Amino acid sequence: MGWRRAITLVLANSVDVVETYPEPIRSPGQSWASPAVIRLRQYINLGWLPVPFSRQNVFARDGHRCQYCHQPFHSKDLTLDHVMPRARGGHKTWDNVVASCGPCNRRKRDRTPKEAGMKLSKPVCEPRWAQLVRGELIPEDRPQEWEPWLRVA
Repeated sequence: MGWRRAITLVLANSVDVVETYPEPIRSPGQSWASPAVIRLRQYINLGWLPVPFSRQNVFARDGHRCQYCHQPFHSKDLTLDHVMPRARGGHKTWDNVVASCGPCNRRKRDRTPKEAGMKLSKPVCEPRWAQLVRGELIPEDRPQEWEPWLRVA
């Protein structure tokens, strides 16, 4: 959720601000504390929503490890690799994209892992929100203001 949506919810009295960032949000006529952590005042059941596909969520799903050499990396040192290369009809989907270090991605090139003689460390699939609740999809470069509110097992 972005800061604009958070401020909208604060002004609508839909949420309580639990933690703020040091820098305020300013407009020409007003200034607000910048929400870092908010709490809904009323539970809203949205049913089942998929985890958004993003670079950070792929890295989190894969534990910030290259899925070919199995070594841990910081996000800035990982790339996204298409298991079935895009040049051969592969798509940007949860079941076709994995975290890969640069050397492994270059070694694989536009081949499948089998053709490149490489093996994925685990089957690829779409993550579930339960993984987020357990702390598996929390970004490693998260703001320090989030720390007291995260449940990381």
